[in-house]
Amino acid sequence: MQSRRTFLAAGAASTLAGSASNASAAKAKLDLGADRHVYFTGDGIPLKPREWAAVLQQVTEENEIALDSYSVGGPIDELEARFADKLGKEAAIFFGTGTLANQIAVRHITAPDTKVIVPRESHYYADSVNCGPVLSNLELIPMGKGRATFTLDEVKEEVEWNAGLRGNKPVGSIMIESPVRRKDGEVFDFTEMKKICAYAREQGVRTHLDGARMFLAAAYSGVSVRQYADQFDTLYVSLHKYFNGGCGAVVAGPRKYIEPMVDTRRMFGGALPKAWMYASVVLHYMDGFEDRYRSAVGNTEKLWEKLDTHPRFRVERIPNGSNIVALHVKADTKQLGANLLDAGVTISTGGLASGDGWTRLLLRVNETANRRSPDELAGLFTKGLGA
Repeated sequence: MQSRRTFLAAGAASTLAGSASNASAAKAKLDLGADRHVYFTGDGIPLKPREWAAVLQQVTEENEIALDSYSVGGPIDELEARFADKLGKEAAIFFGTGTLANQIAVRHITAPDTKVIVPRESHYYADSVNCGPVLSNLELIPMGKGRATFTLDEVKEEVEWNAGLRGNKPVGSIMIESPVRRKDGEVFDFTEMKKICAYAREQGVRTHLDGARMFLAAAYSGVSVRQYADQFDTLYVSLHKYFNGGCGAVVAGPRKYIEPMVDTRRMFGGALPKAWMYASVVLHYMDGFEDRYRSAVGNTEKLWEKLDTHPRFRVERIPNGSNIVALHVKADTKQLGANLLDAGVTISTGGLASGDGWTRLLLRVNETANRRSPDELAGLFTKGLGA
């Protein structure tokens, strides 16, 4: 039998725990809308763990969210349906990572005993640990050394040469990446892209787009995400880079390719037991993203113009670029970075010397550029130079 002292002690402990819980809950409710920090690093909002948790809490309070089961059901279904509709495809599928999304998409569109043309500078070819040959027995033909774009003439030459080889192992699919991370966000020439994809359709060759950052590219190239998507059989979009999902990717395409990917995803260990939280945060940021990002682009274009008039700044545009610009600075960039950080602006200070006392820094545009006006940001950069 419980004594009165034990009962009171338990009650006091419960009260203290409740008070601590209430205090923690109040502390967790961050006012993210009041954050004025601008990041010129990364493609999205660099949410700290408490901030990401606060967004998730807000989403779950505003919506009745069902659980998924191994990445099927709940908000995953809504996410897949919305991306399929946005990209004009029959279906879409969620993956935990872009590396897995690209790999499985290329695996499924490539016919047996055929080769795959891939960009030499692509993430799939250069940064995915040889996944195509090792895990899917795919023979890759890299093209476009040192370039973001390869041409239809180059593709034709490779297709025709392979068709005549002894053993007849022809080209079965073509993959394109745009924008190209290894080329500082340079986009693949859209005219050449359309030519290549049209030729591929004529030849019965399937096509896949690594469009991880295509929503960013669209704001700069004037080509809509739907126009990009229309060229390809399948395409991949990142969910964590600028939709702030924490992790995730989506592949969209014809149902005949997408539905079998569910089993392949599980085979590769990619069916996350619970993925509702990632999809929920992505859906939260997806609403209105394109308008917000166009605004961020407009703000930073004005900022670049202002900085370019200053004698100690010089703005270099990446040819056919997207959300990355090179800022040349004639000053101590580490001190500039420290001064800007004190003022609520983050830049990368790991630049390269570009001659005559100048240092070249890469700045990336994300939607945090909406948090301050171009005039205020230009003033902070100028003040950050010091004496």
